[in-house]
Amino acid sequence: MKGMELNCLKLKRVIGVNQAFRVYPWVDVTYFGDCQFRELAPSIDQWPGIKVTSCGRVPELGKGWRGIRRVGRSKNYGIETKKVGFVSWNGNSGASAINIAYWFGARRVVLLGFDMHPDNDRHNFHDFYPARAKTFDPYKNHMRCWPYIARDAAEVGLEIINATPDSAIKDFPFMKLEKLI
Repeated sequence: MKGMELNCLKLKRVIGVNQAFRVYPWVDVTYFGDCQFRELAPSIDQWPGIKVTSCGRVPELGKGWRGIRRVGRSKNYGIETKKVGFVSWNGNSGASAINIAYWFGARRVVLLGFDMHPDNDRHNFHDFYPARAKTFDPYKNHMRCWPYIARDAAEVGLEIINATPDSAIKDFPFMKLEKLI
């Protein structure tokens, strides 16, 4: 998403993943699945949008998690369509956020920021995470889920379009964001 003009999204329904709400406060929903986000509590508590997590330890995190909605986590890859209140984890928050969109009734999902490769040794578009070793490579695991998500999306009529330039995900058609908006 680096270098992309995203203000056009203010009029759309947007699910921000992990710490995106701190960069784009106008997102409608923030979702995270990783339980290490204890440091988010003060900022997410003040954020006015819908807050959702599949982290099973959020009720234990205590102060600072007002209004957060917890969903269950299925271990299978793809899109959980049968167990209401559950999402398929898919090994990463971004991929499981597609399941959140499905449960919110989306008929089309546009992927932004799903490059699935480092950018000059950076693994995230922001600086909120600590630096990682140069050998750190989460993408091999992150890439496993996409064929399953594509299969399930086709079965339930969920259109997924990848608008992330230079994305390693090839399971969905690519379209420039400007054309979609």
